Amino acid sequence: MRILRAEFRHLSEKDFQLLTRKGVFPYEYVDSVERLHETRLPPCESFHSSLTGDTVSGDDYAHATTVWNRFAIENLGQYSDMYLKTDVLLLADVFENFRDTCIRGYGLDPAHYYTLPGYTWDAMLLHTGIEFELLTDVDMVLFVERGVRGGLTLEYPRYLHDAHADLSFCPTRETPPDKRQEKLLATLCDKQRYVIHYRTLQQCTRHGLRVARIHCALENDFEKNLYKLMNNAVFGKTMENVRNRVDVKLVTRWEGRYGAEALISHPNFHSRSVFGENLLAVELRRLSAFLFDELRYELNGVEIDRSRNVGVTSTFKNYVSLTHSRSNILLSAGWSLTGTFGPGDFNLCVPLGMLLGFCEDYRRVMINARHELVLIRARNDNNCVVLSGDRHGARIDLHKVQWRMPHVYLNEINKLRLLRTLESGRFLSMAFHSWDLYEFPLLQSTTAHSWAVKAATQLEKPRYVIFALQIGRRNAATKDASLFDACDLSNVKLFLNSTFYPYDDMHLDFAKNRYAILYDMYARFRRAYYALDRDDDGAVLTMNKFLHYGPFVVLDCSRQNETVKSATVDVRIEFDCRRNVPPETTAYCLILHDRVVEYNPLTSVVRRVV
Repeated sequence: MRILRAEFRHLSEKDFQLLTRKGVFPYEYVDSVERLHETRLPPCESFHSSLTGDTVSGDDYAHATTVWNRFAIENLGQYSDMYLKTDVLLLADVFENFRDTCIRGYGLDPAHYYTLPGYTWDAMLLHTGIEFELLTDVDMVLFVERGVRGGLTLEYPRYLHDAHADLSFCPTRETPPDKRQEKLLATLCDKQRYVIHYRTLQQCTRHGLRVARIHCALENDFEKNLYKLMNNAVFGKTMENVRNRVDVKLVTRWEGRYGAEALISHPNFHSRSVFGENLLAVELRRLSAFLFDELRYELNGVEIDRSRNVGVTSTFKNYVSLTHSRSNILLSAGWSLTGTFGPGDFNLCVPLGMLLGFCEDYRRVMINARHELVLIRARNDNNCVVLSGDRHGARIDLHKVQWRMPHVYLNEINKLRLLRTLESGRFLSMAFHSWDLYEFPLLQSTTAHSWAVKAATQLEKPRYVIFALQIGRRNAATKDASLFDACDLSNVKLFLNSTFYPYDDMHLDFAKNRYAILYDMYARFRRAYYALDRDDDGAVLTMNKFLHYGPFVVLDCSRQNETVKSATVDVRIEFDCRRNVPPETTAYCLILHDRVVEYNPLTSVVRRVV
């Protein structure tokens, strides 16, 4: 303790030892300047802390009394000065000792780093001298993410397996077969780089285990804890999941465009933590498109396209149909709201092609037709925002909804062509894809499920089906309703009467990262759906994001035997999970099918063919 000793060099060794332990101070008792003039140490109950709900121990209070009497302290103010000085100098000594140990062991000065994980990461790079290769293959990234190493190397001889079968030595944290979470497992396998106390190691060797290699032996508690935390820090930095990062704003004022009031008023506000009178942290989350329960597009008073549960339907639709280059429209459309819009105000610009198949597929000019867009507001806004645990309910007020319709000006040749079409009195055909969502709420807690989705006509039979599961997110203000869950899904089959898709079983296992077939089916959707020769831009979700936001099961049933006709098509989904589905699990099925509408520009008659 060089720093502390240099400050109190005039003290005897006995008096100096009184200052080498952590002192105590009645923080909540000192609520005014007058308290500092008191000439006696406050009683033990005055050291109570409302934060911990406890007071100081008798030994700590006796030590404080000894310091007060030994150093002839006259009032609580002098005791405060002594407490603060020794506390800071002790911390300085500890940090300098920490610096010396780190410089001696790793050759780097921790005073130049903000965090221990950052320091240990550089120390690891300096010690190993390796250069990391940038991993661009998703399967390689997932493989590296699962690589975990430990400490000591032990051999478990085979002749001991029968004797130790009931309870083996040296348990390890591993993932059991068919499970997703790590468990403490007592196995008979050899232990690689296993960290163990020397007394436990002696017990293991007495019972026949052999030590193959000892990598390091620690001498005292300080170095033991230091190197243990160092290893944990570099391990944690290496295994850091960047997908779990959050956007945290530190603000020091309430008013203004960048103040706490404006950030808390955002619909994507998640939670806040108050660190002091003038410091507040606000966490932001994504805003989903769940403002409306239903959306209808009508032409001359006839409904031609509709979307139920607009939030889930549009989430499905855009995740499977958008590309990387067009994903920026999600920002202005409100799927990922991160900007600052003032105190509580925001606006969105949503292309109707993101919500309705008609607006995406039909691109021709329509004349002499009355367009109507019917929006049915959601009963509540719990699905639009994600609230912290101590906030209940959410409300978003829509002040104005504006529908921007493009106007087309025709040249003389096209005008004559349209006039001839009007004079002919024939019906014009409009073909597009319609997106219909079906739900199966509150699934039974079993592993095998069969869901009779609907009975469709031959003209409305599905072309593509998107399937996903969700656990307890609907109308839960504290959960993100735009995310879906894997639920240990192992296989999915789509039945159209007796024909099923896909032909082979999927053999999914999310615990072992076996879901590449799902991502391949998802990534192939755009090329097949939009009839593209090549899809250089790629899907909007990478493989990691696909697992985070989904997963979705995209089933292509567009290549059907058209020669086999039946009056109705029974749509059924059978799916299996490796464990019982949790309570409050909902299954979603989005069916894409053909729709044809005819309208007569002369008589304004609109009729649905399919």
